Amino acid sequence: MTGNDFMQRLASRRVSLTLILMLLCICVIGALVPQKSTLEPESYAAWVAAGGVHNLWLKLGFTHIFSTWYFLAVMILFFASTLAATIMRARGLLRREKPEPSAAAMVGEPFSTTVSGVPLEKLKLRVSGFSWHEGLCADGRYLAGTRFGIARWSVVSLHLSLLLLILGVLASHATYFRGYMKLGVGQSEQLDESGFFQQDRGMFAPALPQGLKITLLSFDNRYREAGYLPDIAADFLLEGAVGGPLRTRLLRSGTVSYGGLDLYLSVRRGFGVILHTVRRDGGRASGYVNFNFPEGGKTPRVQAEIPGSDAQVDVEFLSRNRRYDDLAGIATPAIRMRFMRNGGVVAERLLRPGEGTVVEGISYTFGKIDYWCDIAATRDPGIYLLYAGFAAAALTLVLFAFFPTAEIRLLEAGGTDSVHVAVRCERFRSVAERILEQITEERT
Repeated sequence: MTGNDFMQRLASRRVSLTLILMLLCICVIGALVPQKSTLEPESYAAWVAAGGVHNLWLKLGFTHIFSTWYFLAVMILFFASTLAATIMRARGLLRREKPEPSAAAMVGEPFSTTVSGVPLEKLKLRVSGFSWHEGLCADGRYLAGTRFGIARWSVVSLHLSLLLLILGVLASHATYFRGYMKLGVGQSEQLDESGFFQQDRGMFAPALPQGLKITLLSFDNRYREAGYLPDIAADFLLEGAVGGPLRTRLLRSGTVSYGGLDLYLSVRRGFGVILHTVRRDGGRASGYVNFNFPEGGKTPRVQAEIPGSDAQVDVEFLSRNRRYDDLAGIATPAIRMRFMRNGGVVAERLLRPGEGTVVEGISYTFGKIDYWCDIAATRDPGIYLLYAGFAAAALTLVLFAFFPTAEIRLLEAGGTDSVHVAVRCERFRSVAERILEQITEERT
């Protein structure tokens, strides 16, 4: 098999449709099977713990199917098939031979006629925007004009835009990073792999930059701006990038770029309790115990790992009026702490703000109550290729729809005053008909 035969087979419709069908099946699986990058950590952990057929899906990589090796392999084959089709189409246009005009061939054109008593040059002046060249053929002298000749390459341009889109998808799914972190007011965290409690990344994703730091300065759960619906707002201090520190405010729909990462507020938010601990060796630590806003009047409860303590602690937040979305309105807040070891309760304590207790030689003090929010960070180098692909596709559609290639041939039959006229527009018959009317219109 020669290289040309292989390219023709790779660019065939059968191969293209097979690859498209495979991609469609992968997309259906990705839509039906929960993806790790779109689930909250608790929901994903519960889904994994269900076992059964979920274990098979995990082994097959269905929970991150768009970054698996077989998805990338199908995309690479689809890219190769599209590239082969593009080369074949471009080669055909470059080798396109323009047949020599003849009266018999022109009469057979759908939009053709014969004009008497008008020379070639005057007929040529009746239309504008065409580039002309003159020549001689067996039937006489002729003029050939072309308008928007570049538009015949619109099919090749469409293939190129598809190649850019495929490259963008490959680069995006192979090198992307997406992570989530919880931040309480006044809390700082590193914007690297150690700071995100949930991460999802491509197979070839580079490491995150080191030295970037984020601090949540304030959080407003009932932010209001004139003319807009109530929203949430968070003020951040970003540090460590080359451009220096940045203080910014993010709303739910906002995004800020810093140090190569795009940061935005996730939908998850709640309130937290700061616990100060003093270890047996005198070391001190502080940490957040974060609660989600409960639904239906339920009591917030969470199992927490408290810095400075090696016990598993079940923390329950209590409020007399069960209001949690407005911290200033919480009546008589308190937390009930159950210290667990080996499935049994070691101790149980009830603490109010400012109170402390000692369990197994470790001191715990209820600090303050404040809001927390989820910060999502993404890095997607392939997104710019996707933008370029969409831009190229839009340009192709403009060329196709508004600048159709039109050709005119004028043949002056030798020994007569008759001129054969033929007009061709491959995609728009109405354009060819209109041009024919213009060129054959009698003018004084």
